[in-house]
Amino acid sequence: MDLTLTFSLVAAIGAAATALVVLLLRPHLHRLLLDLCGSPARAGFWLAATLLGLGLCGLLSATSTLGYSDDGTPHELFLGGVSQLRVLLIGLLGSLVVVAWVLGVAIKGLQQRAERHAYLDAMKRVPPPPAPPQP
Repeated sequence: MDLTLTFSLVAAIGAAATALVVLLLRPHLHRLLLDLCGSPARAGFWLAATLLGLGLCGLLSATSTLGYSDDGTPHELFLGGVSQLRVLLIGLLGSLVVVAWVLGVAIKGLQQRAERHAYLDAMKRVPPPPAPPQP
C-alpha cells in the first residue's frame, strides 16, 4: 500500500464517520433548536449552520497529514493512518463539545427567562395590598 492510497482510505473512513455523526445528530438537534429558537425558520438556519460546522470540522480533521513521514514503509503508513484517525476523533469530539456547551448555555438562558416570566405573571395575579387607613 502506498501513501496516497492509505491517506485516501483513512480520509474516506473519516468522511463516513463525519456523515454518520451529522445524520445521527440531525433529528435530535432539530427538535432542540425548535424549542430554543421559537420558529422553524430560525431553527432551520441554526441547524444548517451547526451541521455544516460539524461536517467541515470533521472533514478537515479527516484530511490531516500529521503522522505521515516520507518513507513509505508499512509500519510508517499504519502509524500515519492511526494519527490521521486520532486527529479526526479529536476534531469531531471538540466540535461536539463546543456545540453541546453553546446549547447548554442557551437552554439555561431559556429556563431563566421562563422562570422570570412565571414570576412576573404570578405577581400580576396577586392583588395589591390594602391602602393604609387615613388618620
